[in-house]
Amino acid sequence: MTTNKILSLGFGLAMAVAAALPAAAATAPAHTTATSATTAKHHHTYFYVSRNPHGKGCEIVNHRPTSKLMVGKYYYSSHKGAAAELKANKICHA
Repeated sequence: MTTNKILSLGFGLAMAVAAALPAAAATAPAHTTATSATTAKHHHTYFYVSRNPHGKGCEIVNHRPTSKLMVGKYYYSSHKGAAAELKANKICHA
């Protein structure tokens, strides 16, 4: 056999295996793992108080602002806690 025929047969075999794998994966029953269920339970939404970059005042956001825009040092686990910081901070009322 020549090198071209060997490469052609090897490539054809690889293509056949690649075509069969997605079909086998689609027919296999889906199993939930303990790690995926555990990580879903530990997902938290955090709230931050940030200065409004386009004007005066502050706003409550759920993504961490840059250090220049962040009011305070911490995140808040509830919107109510962030609202209390927004009310209490003097920078937000300037």
